[in-house]
Amino acid sequence: MHSFEQKPIAEYTEQAYYEYAQYVIQNRAIPKLEDGLKPVQRRILFAMSELGLRSTSKPKKSARTIGDVLGKFHPHGDTACYEAMVLMAQDFSYRYPLVEGQGNWGAIDAPKSFAAMRYTEAKLSPYAQLLLKDLNPHTTEWGPNFDGTLREPITLPARLPNILLNGASGIAVGLATDIPPHNIKEIGNACIALLKKPSLSSQALAEILPGPDYPTGGEIINSAAELEAIYRSGQGQIKQRASYQIDDTALTINALPHQVSSSKVIQQIADLMIGKKLPLVKNLRDESDENAQVAIVLSLKNSRVSGDDIMHTLFAETDLEKSHKVNITYISPEKKPVQTGVLPLLLSWLVFQENTLIKGLQHQLSITESRLHIIAGLVIVFEFLDEVIKIIRHEDNPKPVLMARFSLSEEQAHAILETKLKHLAKLEAHKLQEEQQNLKSLAESLKQLLEDPQARKKHIIKSIRQDLADFGDERRSKIIERKPASRTSIPQTIPKEAITILLSEKHWVRAAKGHDADIEKVSFKTGDSLAVSFKGYTHWPCILFDDSGIAYTLATHELPSARSHGEPVTKMISPSGTILPRILCGPLEQPVLLASSLGYGFISSIQALSTRNRAGKKVLSLGEASIAYAKPLREVTYLALFTQQGRLLIIPTADVPSLAKGKGNKLIQIHKKELIDNVDSLVRIQPLAADDILVVHSGKRTFTQPPKAWDAYIGTRGQRGAFLPRGYRRVTDTEIDSPNQDSI
Repeated sequence: MHSFEQKPIAEYTEQAYYEYAQYVIQNRAIPKLEDGLKPVQRRILFAMSELGLRSTSKPKKSARTIGDVLGKFHPHGDTACYEAMVLMAQDFSYRYPLVEGQGNWGAIDAPKSFAAMRYTEAKLSPYAQLLLKDLNPHTTEWGPNFDGTLREPITLPARLPNILLNGASGIAVGLATDIPPHNIKEIGNACIALLKKPSLSSQALAEILPGPDYPTGGEIINSAAELEAIYRSGQGQIKQRASYQIDDTALTINALPHQVSSSKVIQQIADLMIGKKLPLVKNLRDESDENAQVAIVLSLKNSRVSGDDIMHTLFAETDLEKSHKVNITYISPEKKPVQTGVLPLLLSWLVFQENTLIKGLQHQLSITESRLHIIAGLVIVFEFLDEVIKIIRHEDNPKPVLMARFSLSEEQAHAILETKLKHLAKLEAHKLQEEQQNLKSLAESLKQLLEDPQARKKHIIKSIRQDLADFGDERRSKIIERKPASRTSIPQTIPKEAITILLSEKHWVRAAKGHDADIEKVSFKTGDSLAVSFKGYTHWPCILFDDSGIAYTLATHELPSARSHGEPVTKMISPSGTILPRILCGPLEQPVLLASSLGYGFISSIQALSTRNRAGKKVLSLGEASIAYAKPLREVTYLALFTQQGRLLIIPTADVPSLAKGKGNKLIQIHKKELIDNVDSLVRIQPLAADDILVVHSGKRTFTQPPKAWDAYIGTRGQRGAFLPRGYRRVTDTEIDSPNQDSI
């Protein structure tokens, strides 16, 4: 009978999950500090090195490399492994590609459009040699492969901090990493500065290493203070946007944010054009080719159109502006996941680099001393050549005789016996002595480097400077502090055209061109008719109200043409009440007077009423009342308030508060019970300038009040007002007679 180990389920699951988490963190998703690579990347590079696919060699089929990687070091899916290899070959994905490919390796407009591994060829890039140089079991840590039949490097002896040069991203169990790429010159100079002054502050480091450098270029718009804070903490967000140039009526986007597909951006811009959000853009085309990876051209309607304003809209609405999360997490040399800033990372990497150098020097010194030991034995051959030859000729086992006669070690005796006769010439003796002198000098220099930390630092600095000379290039991503784009409408990008907005009784909306449109000739659907019209401009927002005091905003320039029956407003907004026959259309700074039938009111503005929310914005608290007045307010001195009972109160405009939303203050006294019983309410408001003549219409009768006759009605805010003369208390309309009358 089989016996099984028994454990409580809680203990078993905890242990299993812990082991799984450890594996994912250390062997899959998080890069190591030393070489900045994940295991699959390291194994691909090592397998290519073992295949002899150096930068100077002829490339081989990618399938050959992937086969070796899977069969010897990484027994996982071939597709995932090949995709990791592809990423290392894409110059728009990696700042410094590690693989040099031939064939279709994808493009910036379709990163995953690469050909199958049987069609592509690859070899190591020149930069990859920096990670593999001096790779041997003596300079870095090695371990067994998955089946124990081979050995593989646990880390590569990278000559530069690749973890910052190419960056890294990954998600593990409870951990994630997002390290941006950087410029090799700036990283190298930062390392040199820290070697010279380990106590360098983060502020001083920021002057040498100002920010990331993405492979696709573009602009980094964070401020210097923001970048310094991100690098100090190791966490934050880098904001990157596309770069562009304007040439007359052509706007060309020539660089995209990192990991943004040009095909996706083109689709996003096209959707905006279809949605009439880019009315000043005439055409869109993609002129990208092998000479220009990115060339998205927008044709503008005329040269007076502001390309900068168009781009501001695109930054807000598309992936042309993108935020990159920064989370500098890596596996430390102590094999623990840590999250640090850039300064501790570089200091830790420099310690690794010095330890790697020490191991390499010790290995090289060991080889040198071993060779010197052999040469010391070979010199004896030339000093006692005849005796050595005699011993070899006459002795059955000459090795122990030679060792005893000349006090040789076994290695020296073996080297003498393996020496060919042609090497016993006098010239060979001279070469041997010359080699001995050179090796002694080399051994002395190696010992000096091992014993003197300052000498080692100078050696590392010299190596870094040589690498910068070989691989250094200029920064691609410019760092220019700018304000991030917001998702607000940009009036400058909308044509300024006069229109007349029409709202029907059944809440269908449309716009006729011009202010002189013949509304009487406009047709409506059967059973529908005009409710209200309003004259405005396409670059002004259009405001509607419902019976609960909620304001809704329509994009005026997107309204359907009056040639059609229009569209229901519910296609553009989601009203919670009944839409009222009231329209506002004006510039954002335009004051608006809002009042309820209960006599409360305040002055707001078009901007305060505007919203991008389809559900609208609550602006007027009504309670039992309804909206009595909602119109633009010109510069006036007084407000004439008319009630249902025929009262008139004229109050100074200065007494009316300015609010963004709310109930407002009491403008005229209306009793709530009278409002509920439909006995009294505020029915009309007429703004008045000091010299205006007030004209009141009551049916066919007209009542005229010049300014000098206002005294009987002028009062303070909140009063009841005085009755109009008999016969004029049922007010049907009001107007003003003034030479300075505003058209609003």
